[in-house]
Amino acid sequence: MDSAGLDLKLLRCFQVLMAERNVSRAAALLKLSQPATSYALARLRTLFDDTLLVRAKGDMVPTPRAIELEAEVRAILESADRLVKKPAVFDAAHARARFSVMVSEQVEYLLAAPLMQRLAAAPGIDVDFTPADRHHAPGQFERGEIDFRIGWWPNPGPTLRSKLLFRDRLACLARKNHPALRGRLTTEEFLAASHVRVRSAVGPSIEAVDDAALALGSKIRVALRVHGIFSLCHAVSNSDLIAVVQESLARRLAAEHPLQLLPLPLAMPDMRIALYWHERTHKQAGHRWFRQVIGDVASDIG
Repeated sequence: MDSAGLDLKLLRCFQVLMAERNVSRAAALLKLSQPATSYALARLRTLFDDTLLVRAKGDMVPTPRAIELEAEVRAILESADRLVKKPAVFDAAHARARFSVMVSEQVEYLLAAPLMQRLAAAPGIDVDFTPADRHHAPGQFERGEIDFRIGWWPNPGPTLRSKLLFRDRLACLARKNHPALRGRLTTEEFLAASHVRVRSAVGPSIEAVDDAALALGSKIRVALRVHGIFSLCHAVSNSDLIAVVQESLARRLAAEHPLQLLPLPLAMPDMRIALYWHERTHKQAGHRWFRQVIGDVASDIG
């Protein structure tokens, strides 16, 4: 005999027969006729090459082989039940979980506060934002080091799923009292200006800006590279440097700092910001819930 001969329905008959030690009572519990249950017992005897249950004083007595098989059959059936059991409903209010999200600092700045406001109703849920690193993200997904990535990934690979969160565009920031810029910025002024960039903000959108400048016969001068958004704001607010950032972020920063928002004077396609996750977590209740939360928060940004 090999595993191809196993039949879960037949194993369930064995389990009930062992519990009842009586064909009639087992048939009633299995909702089968007595002949059908007797036939199942005959098949079991053939399958295991053992009598299994022997008549004695009206009931049946298990053989040593049947007693040996009982625990193993129970384990197989319990395992099969777990496989087809529907996932438990995720109770965010009482669950404890930590989600790791790879994201750029710019998108993190937009998401962090509203996300934590939403998670106030789920006090056991923690979030780790990790620096954007598109080159190492595939391996980190495979090793389970990150749960999600937020950004734009044109070719994420077959093991990843995605959902578009929002669209955005690029804009420029300059200090409010900039001597040469009063609410407008020409292409020539943009190309001639000195720029400040966040060191980690390297991706398809910034690369597209550089490519557009090169197509016009110019190279953008990045006079200052900083570690984060706060340094960028401080530098732009107190100098004639300009910065290229997402428009949604630029609006927020211009409202909170002495900065002016200026349209980017280059023809650029809209940015797309999407959420990515691994196939193996696609059906996990907690991950599905967190994806919905991220989607709801992001819908207020774009």
